[in-house]
Amino acid sequence: MAPENILYGALELSKNRWILSVQFPDHQQPSLYPITGGDAEGLMVKLDAARDRWAKLTGKSPVRGWLRRVLAGAVAQGTGHRVSGG
Repeated sequence: MAPENILYGALELSKNRWILSVQFPDHQQPSLYPITGGDAEGLMVKLDAARDRWAKLTGKSPVRGWLRRVLAGAVAQGTGHRVSGG
């Protein structure tokens, strides 16, 4: 998988607040997005917006990773998910 097809991000989770960090190709520093703790739907909205922005900047669609699939399943089921590993 070529690096130009990867949207890099990090997610910090706590009970009250989540922070999504996304590295866009037009910024040297990652963009940070605060999300209310437990708001999986809000997280999905931010991930979709980040994907759309990344595609607009690069002209390419990023590869969907395992985290997106896990989160989509958790939101669809209305359950929390404990994620570990890569």
